[in-house]
Amino acid sequence: MRLYPEKLADQLQQQLLPVYLVSGDEPLLQQECCDLIRERARQLGCSDREVIDAGVSSFNWQDILHSATSMSLFAQRKLIELRLPSGKPGAQGSKALCEYLDIASGEDVLLISPAKSTNNPPTASGTRPWIRPAPLSRYGQWMPGNCLAGCNSAYATLV
Repeated sequence: MRLYPEKLADQLQQQLLPVYLVSGDEPLLQQECCDLIRERARQLGCSDREVIDAGVSSFNWQDILHSATSMSLFAQRKLIELRLPSGKPGAQGSKALCEYLDIASGEDVLLISPAKSTNNPPTASGTRPWIRPAPLSRYGQWMPGNCLAGCNSAYATLV
């Protein structure tokens, strides 16, 4: 399901979904949405938080699968944050995310936050051209390369 940032708080009051993908070209808005999800998860018993950064050299996609099967010593529920600096998980990452959805308990929450997305290719000098932010009425665009395509699970995408 696609959610717009202004409707996130209402949705979180109704239900905390097992997976959220928060993306967009406005870093502050993306951060605020992630903060709302973290806060609501904490209120509903996700007292353990694990941050997995896919951009570090020692990263292995098995880490996310390990998180799905490992239990917390101090909490019944946990929030797992997956940070994707490249913006896309690639083939191996997509496969691991689908496996995660198959084996994870419905109690844990996975928060995926890709880096700022852009569709503009670099110029000849290697720099990206300046892009004027879209007006507020344009927020809600689907991020290219839906990384969870084909997975059969309830999840929300905030864009």
